[in-house]
Amino acid sequence: MNLTTLGWDGGWAQAHADHEDPTLVPARVTAVHRGRYAVRGDDIDALVPAAGALEAAARGPSDLP
Repeated sequence: MNLTTLGWDGGWAQAHADHEDPTLVPARVTAVHRGRYAVRGDDIDALVPAAGALEAAARGPSDLP
C-alpha cells in the first residue's frame, strides 16, 4: 500500500510542501489504539503516539489525528 492508494494527491503534496520541513514524513492514520496511532505511508508502517503538545491542546477527539 502506498500514499496514493491512501488518498495522497496534489493538494496533500502542496500542503506538505508548505511546511518547509524536510524531516516531516507524510503518512496516513489508519487506526487508533488507546491513544496510539497506526500510520502507513510509502516507507512507514508504525504505531506511534501523538505529540504531547498536540494531546495537550486537543479539546476533544476531533482535534486529534
